[in-house]
Amino acid sequence: MALKAFLDDSGTKGTGKVLKFGGLLGSTETLADVSDSWKSELQARTPAPIRYFKAYEARSLSGEFAHWSRKGRDQKLTRLASLLDRSDLKMIMCGVDLAPHRQTEAVTGDVSDAKRHPLNQPYLLALLLALFTIAKEASKS
Repeated sequence: MALKAFLDDSGTKGTGKVLKFGGLLGSTETLADVSDSWKSELQARTPAPIRYFKAYEARSLSGEFAHWSRKGRDQKLTRLASLLDRSDLKMIMCGVDLAPHRQTEAVTGDVSDAKRHPLNQPYLLALLLALFTIAKEASKS
């Protein structure tokens, strides 16, 4: 069985305490179905269509949710969440605590081309954690 994953991060270095990385893992057929259903729900007129979904915009009633009521927002979120409530879909979540990551940077000292050095990229560490999780789940199939 072929597996597919959708992954996304929430935050970048310097904008929070933890860089979170998460996504969905399932068969190619399952994720194609979820993707099609997600697109349809984004465009659904009840309670109103949105072009894309960002959790922070829903939480703060900004961006795509700028002129929404809390009730309408909650209805849209419930409808979107119901699309992910499937037994054939796994959720992947991991994070990198940025305080220890900064301590590692302090210990390694001056790294040439520091902006591109892997040790200075918590995003890379989060991605590796996600890939290890995907490999573990794939071995169970």
